[in-house]
Amino acid sequence: MAQDLTTRSAAALPAIDMADPASMLLLPDWLASQLAAVSDLGAGRTEVDPVTRQITARVATIPASRMPTGPQRTAIARRIADLQAATEAGPVGETIAALGDLIQEYAPTRLDDRTVSIKAEAYLDGLEDLPAWAIRASIRRWRRGETGLPPEVHDFAPKPARLRVIAERLVLVARGQAARLQRVLDAKPEERITDAQMAANSEKLTELIAKTADGPVVEPAGAESAERRAAMADLDERRKRREAREREGAPAPETSA
Repeated sequence: MAQDLTTRSAAALPAIDMADPASMLLLPDWLASQLAAVSDLGAGRTEVDPVTRQITARVATIPASRMPTGPQRTAIARRIADLQAATEAGPVGETIAALGDLIQEYAPTRLDDRTVSIKAEAYLDGLEDLPAWAIRASIRRWRRGETGLPPEVHDFAPKPARLRVIAERLVLVARGQAARLQRVLDAKPEERITDAQMAANSEKLTELIAKTADGPVVEPAGAESAERRAAMADLDERRKRREAREREGAPAPETSA
């Protein structure tokens, strides 16, 4: 049966528009369904070294029907690379231009270039390691009052530290999206356990519990050692002699320790 191209086509993954940071979250149906289906690492598969029996890794899993195809993997890898590039600092020129507009906008009077440059330097001390698009988007959110702060706060220019907090949140969105997409690429197909496998695993578990449980070891019938059989025969002989003496009324002899 032909695959549904509306859900499986890799061509449906558009490029990120950094003028609109929300575009990094707009995903086609096929990729959104894969993100929803992939497990968290803690709920995925535990891989064990066959020799040491030590846990070597925990990997995410995804239903086999949701495993990405070759073209989809290529598209996802390209999107991850774009997201990682988007979290890099700068360009510095774009950052300075955005900050210059912000400074002039909130200044009570028109500032000369030197004053703007000095103020921009102060902002750069707190923002130079962040991407320009995140700073521009943060300034736009400040202008629109979309920061979660009281409305009256937005009547003044944001301090560098406050603008940094807003920009960092946007960068974290990009990094988080890249991490989630990478989990799709790293995921292993879910393994379905058959009834026979479950029975075999149950038997192995029972054997393991029997070997590790505290308490006396119960030997199976016919597995007594010669030493144990001799000891039991000696105890039985001593019991018979004691009972015979008791019937005859003879005193029991002293035994050495």
